[in-house]
Amino acid sequence: MQIGEKIWNCIVVNDYFSRQTLGLQVVRSADSIAANISEGEGVYYFKAKRKFLYYARGSVYETITWLNKMKERKLIKEAAFMDIDEQLEELRRLINGNIKKIPIS
Repeated sequence: MQIGEKIWNCIVVNDYFSRQTLGLQVVRSADSIAANISEGEGVYYFKAKRKFLYYARGSVYETITWLNKMKERKLIKEAAFMDIDEQLEELRRLINGNIKKIPIS
């Protein structure tokens, strides 16, 4: 949830074109992380929980890609980039750890 809000705050200050192109993509991918984690918590079967965590992890990687594009296009400050990038890396590790904890049966 925090990552999505931080990215939102970085995007809203950009011009219309940047918000409508790259901004829309990065906000959607970041919000998708939290949405998939939440949806996975709401299902009963282990296989379904794992599936939603895989989706969340994919959204983490997608968000990293968009974040790097923002940096290259100078649409995000270096400090904000570093903060969000570190949080995404930590979240990726946490998701991987949770995937491993889910029984395979």
